[in-house]
Amino acid sequence: MSKSALKILDTAEKLFNENSFVGVGVDLIRDESGCSKTTMYTYYKNKNQLVKSVLVARDERFKQSLLGYVG
Repeated sequence: MSKSALKILDTAEKLFNENSFVGVGVDLIRDESGCSKTTMYTYYKNKNQLVKSVLVARDERFKQSLLGYVG
């Protein structure tokens, strides 16, 4: 994943955690991440794709944390 895509994803997750999925728009995510509209839509075509990516990343981190306990 590119540095820009990761910055957008991290920013989106932070904002979603603070304000809910419904309470955050792509313009706010774009502004807070410091990327251009072109960059934003290069990596994430719409808000639904961004929400899905945040949930997938969160799920992957959770699975990895469980491996520490399961072995």
